[in-house]
Amino acid sequence: MNEIRIDDYVKFFVGGTVFYGVVKKITPKKITVCDLEKFDEYTVRKECVDLLEPIYLDAETYEKLARYDITVQDVVKNNVMENIVNNDGYKITLSDVLGAVKKFLSEKIDEDLFYEQWLCFIENVSDDNFYDESDNDFYNQKTIIKAVFGELNEYFFCKYGDIDKIVTEAENYLEDEKKPLSERRYPQYAKIDLLRKLDNETALNNASDEIAQLYKLFALDLCDEGIPEGLLAVGYGCYGGNRVFDCDWKKAEECMLALTKCVNQLPNQAYYANTLGYIYYYGRVNNGVPEYEKAYKYFSFAAFNGVYEAEYKIADMFMNGYGVVKSPGTARNILARLYEENLEYIMDGRFDCKFADIAFRMGNFHKNEEEPYESDFDEMLYYYSQAKFAIRMRMLEADYYGDSKVAKAIEDEINKAKEMIDFAPANKIKIYNLNYLFGAFLGKGNRLEVKAKTLSDGKWKLTFSPYNPRCEEYPKRIFITIPGLDVCGLYDSFSVVAKPEGDRDIFFSENPFIVDRIEYDMMFYDGIPVFIGEDVVFEIRKPRADNNKYRFVSVVFECGGRSYDYICDDERIKTGDKITVLANNEEKEVTVVKVFEKSETETTFPIKAYKKI
Repeated sequence: MNEIRIDDYVKFFVGGTVFYGVVKKITPKKITVCDLEKFDEYTVRKECVDLLEPIYLDAETYEKLARYDITVQDVVKNNVMENIVNNDGYKITLSDVLGAVKKFLSEKIDEDLFYEQWLCFIENVSDDNFYDESDNDFYNQKTIIKAVFGELNEYFFCKYGDIDKIVTEAENYLEDEKKPLSERRYPQYAKIDLLRKLDNETALNNASDEIAQLYKLFALDLCDEGIPEGLLAVGYGCYGGNRVFDCDWKKAEECMLALTKCVNQLPNQAYYANTLGYIYYYGRVNNGVPEYEKAYKYFSFAAFNGVYEAEYKIADMFMNGYGVVKSPGTARNILARLYEENLEYIMDGRFDCKFADIAFRMGNFHKNEEEPYESDFDEMLYYYSQAKFAIRMRMLEADYYGDSKVAKAIEDEINKAKEMIDFAPANKIKIYNLNYLFGAFLGKGNRLEVKAKTLSDGKWKLTFSPYNPRCEEYPKRIFITIPGLDVCGLYDSFSVVAKPEGDRDIFFSENPFIVDRIEYDMMFYDGIPVFIGEDVVFEIRKPRADNNKYRFVSVVFECGGRSYDYICDDERIKTGDKITVLANNEEKEVTVVKVFEKSETETTFPIKAYKKI
């Protein structure tokens, strides 16, 4: 008899009762087994456990099992179905499953019997055992087999599954399988699934011409039926236009109005209202003449339900008196709150937020339109620099409609401001208040660890890093903005040189200390000063990390799926290429959807966190 090992299937005895289970733990005298029926664990003596040998089935027998020509019980006998091994790697086909279901219907087999003798086993076998050759990944044999399982379970347990309908669908698929995609018959769920897979610009642009045209056909069909997924695809496709739809603002308005009525869930309804606000704000359906009252109505609904875009557009309306009483103070209060909330997203490396639009508007508050040279250029460039950083990151990650215009507007204002003050980036700057650097980070409840190193001439090098008491692998990074050095980005640590002015000396502990608040040249932790300085100046140079560029590729593991970034120095790899990457300790083929460059201060995580290709 073979030795019993972990994960083996066994028969065991408890109080004279026979159980079947899987081995979880083995000690010199006892074995812990998980019962396969109720999943209870038992620890029994070794002599009370018998090994169940694997049941190896050849392709012919496995096919008979899949078609219900033989039953699981015929194969298992005194063993368990979990022990069945597909020895020849037979692939279960839709024809096999359809044959079994037709036999169940024609021979009027008892539901419980059919469930126990066939469905209970077949629907739980590994996906690798099913036929997977297909010309698409949204509607194929595997898709329909899973739909068959779903209908059978609903029929057996809920009494409303439509087995005849799913049989007809399976028959139609097998009849159409060799036809071009556009000539096949599709159920509604398959159409919706394709729209969801291609629900972003990148996925749609990377799809084949045949799939893209099928997407358009499905979108129009579902839109005409008033199905939300169809209204979404057509509405946002026509909102400025995309690969398959021309720009049609009237159609976009029509779809958004329909969506606000047929979809009751928030926040989706709020996003559709926000889109309508933009349509009316820019006069898209009124020959370019804004309809501010309508815009305010829909922006207000969206804003009260958490849509940042709507909130800063309402701020614009108060700033300029568009459809409301002019009130710059109201506008500033709205934007100041939005700025603080979205700053958190940037510090977390969540670049698809609206920080760029908000920081840009914060910069505009410091611009004097009537007397340009009286503008607060330091504050303008501070916020504009943040806006420039944020819009570049967002375009690399999401590239929303209109982002290129936002980026150009930010760049134009930066250039105007720099030209007016004859700006040139410095190699080194001096500041007296470290809160200028770290206030935003500490203001969010974070803490900094400070390491001090003595230099010559009474100077000290201070290195600030996020305090990480839980030893997280990738703690939150520090968001630093220094327009004078052309610095704006995320840092794992940041160093300054502390220098006394005049004859004064300064002293730091050479042991690391923690800071949660900074005021000029004083540092505090939990309300207690940990450093008190006087007449201390801090010198800052542009960090080297800003100059190191890394080449990245974004890849997806399936069409329409989430993208993942890898460092890739191989310049031969381009967008659309198929490459192999290591994921979960397995090699997998993926599609490159984007190639781009970033410095270390522009990445969501530290460079060491990214895998290399």
